[in-house]
Amino acid sequence: MPIDAHLREAILAQPEPAWTPAVDADGQPRDGAEVCELTGWIDLHTWPAGTRAICRREDAHPGAQLRFTDHNGHRFQVVLTDQPDPDLAGLELRHRQRARVEDRIRAAKATGLSNLPFDRWRRNTVWLELVLAAQDLTCWTQALLLDGALAVAEPKTLRYRLWHIAARGSATPAAGSCGGNAPGHGRPSWHRRSPGCARSRCAVDHPLSRGTTDPWHSPGTSAHPGPRT
Repeated sequence: MPIDAHLREAILAQPEPAWTPAVDADGQPRDGAEVCELTGWIDLHTWPAGTRAICRREDAHPGAQLRFTDHNGHRFQVVLTDQPDPDLAGLELRHRQRARVEDRIRAAKATGLSNLPFDRWRRNTVWLELVLAAQDLTCWTQALLLDGALAVAEPKTLRYRLWHIAARGSATPAAGSCGGNAPGHGRPSWHRRSPGCARSRCAVDHPLSRGTTDPWHSPGTSAHPGPRT
């Protein structure tokens, strides 16, 4: 819930005994963090019945830049809930543990969920399933195969550091060709440019650009390599 002037006034009006220690996932007190309930101190008439406002105050992390809304070095966050649990620390912990859910939503948006590209519902449904499948593969790859920074990296980082690995060139004196040949039999059909070419040395010529009628038939092969697929 955004902290406006009305909410800030209610937070600062709380007596010190109203604050109870926050807890970590293991149930131990969280250093420098307390929670209290603001229900009854602020106007919640526009929210459904049973809505509660829970506030957490926490010491700013070392080196963090304090904002003008901070008070006595504390950072404040107010969350809304309709759960009747009287354990304020447990409610606040439950909300804080949702951070990984927000991380997954952010990663899904980076994987294709930010825009639905089609004009029909059923097509966007398929798109959503593909996004979720890609996200599942990414999550399991990080959990089972990666470690260190890549195990917790964002999709953008994985895209540039892992998924987009360039193919290696494999030139031999006989073929003198690049290793980017299409699947099939026979020797590769794309040849490197000469070192003196004005364009990039790693660029390749397609046989059709040299007048070859069959791009699958390279010089030195006597048989068609196979069906075009």
